[in-house]
Amino acid sequence: MNLRSFILFIAFCYFLSVPIACNIINPAEPIPAYIRVHDPKVITLAAQGSASENISNYWLFVNNQAEGVYNRTGNYPLIAEGTTKLAFLAGIKDNGVSNLRVVYPFYTADTITTTLNPNGTIDIYPTFRYISGTQFKVLEDFELGSVLISSNASNPLVRSSLPEDVFEGSFSAKIKLDSITPGIELLSIDPFTLPLLGFDIYIELNYKSDVPFVVGLQSMSTSQKFYQWTITPKSEWNKIYLNAKSLVNTTNNASWKLLIYSAPDTLTGTKYIYLDNVKVLHQ
Repeated sequence: MNLRSFILFIAFCYFLSVPIACNIINPAEPIPAYIRVHDPKVITLAAQGSASENISNYWLFVNNQAEGVYNRTGNYPLIAEGTTKLAFLAGIKDNGVSNLRVVYPFYTADTITTTLNPNGTIDIYPTFRYISGTQFKVLEDFELGSVLISSNASNPLVRSSLPEDVFEGSFSAKIKLDSITPGIELLSIDPFTLPLLGFDIYIELNYKSDVPFVVGLQSMSTSQKFYQWTITPKSEWNKIYLNAKSLVNTTNNASWKLLIYSAPDTLTGTKYIYLDNVKVLHQ
């Protein structure tokens, strides 16, 4: 073999080896399966009140391994194949703040075992329930009355059955604010106890409002009122989850009343606050 033939032979061998080396360095990428996640729902027992929810995202686990945080609905790829265990944990906006996303501690995880195929798509309808043992200290849907009473007899909370006022069921609460009665303070009629040992405590509330208002708690041992959460106006019904754990534990008070307050202000025309499905719950 002359020199020229030898060089050609070496070059030929080199070019044959390049694809093999590339395949070793860059192996074929796995083909994902897809899950198409639809709107979630919450199922409640009669003693747990409304099934309304405002789940914003999920913490997803695949075969007991954390996969990531996903939006409420969407089409998502997963690198998994065959029999696969999916677990969805419901996420909320803590205190209604968009950048405070947390797993809601009172909803069970939705666990699904399914079969995933590369390039295949399955539909998922996440379903959640309240965890066993959840304690509801306030549970008000305004269908039969109200556990909230106004401190101003001239401006009471009223129950409205007008279709444009009602969130669900037959009644919702309606608060009227105008130049004569520009503010209001509501307190729950009966006090309730909340745990002091670091247990999760939340207030759930459906509302729409023309004006800002405040949700808080009043301590029964000191009568001090904690105006804790300012709720921004919403022209459409919204649900909010308010985290009361820190307030209750740092103040070291066990007995409370729920407080809803709108400060007197100079109003142009008549404004309204609408409430429904008020809950105070803890573990």
